[in-house]
Amino acid sequence: MREKITFPINVTRVVGINDAGTLAPGLSGDEYQYILHGEKIMWVPPEVHQLITRLNARGGENLAITKQATGAGKDRRITWLVQRVQDEPTAATAPRPAPQPARTARPPQPAAALAADGTEPDWADIHNADPYPEVQLPTAPARPATPQPAPMPATDADALLNALCTAIDVAALAQAHAARRGYPLHFEAGDIRALASGLMIERRDARSYGRRAA
Repeated sequence: MREKITFPINVTRVVGINDAGTLAPGLSGDEYQYILHGEKIMWVPPEVHQLITRLNARGGENLAITKQATGAGKDRRITWLVQRVQDEPTAATAPRPAPQPARTARPPQPAAALAADGTEPDWADIHNADPYPEVQLPTAPARPATPQPAPMPATDADALLNALCTAIDVAALAQAHAARRGYPLHFEAGDIRALASGLMIERRDARSYGRRAA
């Protein structure tokens, strides 16, 4: 059984017609019967049929039909409105939003001008920025302090340990200085021992000279 489509007052119904309508007697006079999409059916008065005919609507088209009422009591009047759906029915549709003013297009900006957090920067600041900003050069790292000579050790074991530590510090300073100058230099364990031996010889000679001078 087909579903009957009714038309409440001031409510728009969108229907898809399948035929040109058939005149049939109704409860309140002659009406036109239309077979609709989706196993549906409707009966409308002759004036609605005339409006559909004026639109030259054919089977397969969708129509928006509105039963409108104006006035009250004896002055109440019923009128019908039939439109194709693409014509935007006047009832049961939201008003179109007011057109927004067109925004002035901004010329494309370089990607480097975007802020670090992804937000759009102040273009006036960028335009007025110094095209040749002062560049801060990185400062050279502080040079390590030259180790102060340790006091003369009391025993030969202390003297040897002091000579080895001094040789290691001197080798590290020499390597760092050579790297800054662009001349890579690397000390091996044998080089450290040789430096320490030289320091021990100097210590022995200094002690011998002290004893002779005394």
